[in-house]
Amino acid sequence: MKIVKATARALSGIAEYQGRAGRGEYWWFLLFCVLVAAALIGLDVAFQGGDYRFGMADVWALLTVAPLASTGARRLHDTGRSGWWQLVVLVPVFGALLLVVWLAKPSDPKKNAFGKPVPPLAKL
Repeated sequence: MKIVKATARALSGIAEYQGRAGRGEYWWFLLFCVLVAAALIGLDVAFQGGDYRFGMADVWALLTVAPLASTGARRLHDTGRSGWWQLVVLVPVFGALLLVVWLAKPSDPKKNAFGKPVPPLAKL
């Protein structure tokens, strides 16, 4: 049930780059996106065979850029960082590792510059 709540919460804030998102919301939504992408890649390969071109997985990737970016920004806000820090991923190797560490950090339990803490998914 957590993945459903997290996905609904993330998609409801598709263009909301303000506020905060807890660890559960971000990671469950990311898992949902990865699972759907894997299923669509499987379907693309099954229907297109070895001659893979633009397919359903590519459309899915384009559709999930905005929700993942907004949820990532809100997740970074939850740790007290600006959402712009997502751009650190552009630094080869080190940037991606640093971003994963930041996204995995526990939430700031107190109100910060980005608002009040969000309740855990289990309490919704």
